[in-house]
Amino acid sequence: MVGGVSVRVTDSAGAARLAGLFFISPTQINYLIPQGTALGVTLIEVIRDGNVIARGSVSVNSVWPGLFTANASGTGTGAADVYRYRNGQLVRIESATNPIELSSDMVFLVLYGTGLRGRSDLSKVKITLGGAPLTPAYAGSQGGFVGLEQINLELPSSLAGRGQLDLVMYVDGWVANTIEFTIR
Repeated sequence: MVGGVSVRVTDSAGAARLAGLFFISPTQINYLIPQGTALGVTLIEVIRDGNVIARGSVSVNSVWPGLFTANASGTGTGAADVYRYRNGQLVRIESATNPIELSSDMVFLVLYGTGLRGRSDLSKVKITLGGAPLTPAYAGSQGGFVGLEQINLELPSSLAGRGQLDLVMYVDGWVANTIEFTIR
């Protein structure tokens, strides 16, 4: 409970649990669906000072991928980092909100999102950037923040100069929101 507010999650099997809360404002509550929540339609209730003040339902699946964006709207430029390696050593980390320069360095795009931790296998994570297929080196828990996941992709030099490109990701057949990056 934060400031007299809690979120109760009642799953499709009828089990009720309190969700972990991360942020509360008058227009937004960030919470984490509790571990062990059964798949299916789940009732979400916002409780303030012991009274239910909002109620709705969500569908809980093992996979429901979403990618974060720089403007927090779910569209536009992805919230991501660019890792540059030279001779096997990390030389620089940059924001992917700026155009990404492809050079002789190995360049990795590190995406951030949620809803893919329950994926069946890394080979079931399919990603294209500007229509070009990319193979993720990693897709799973970010490790530093509960509920945050990351996807690591090496960017091939063949993308150089292509400009603004859409990134599309499927996880176990479920599509995430389309985001974009600019490649110089």
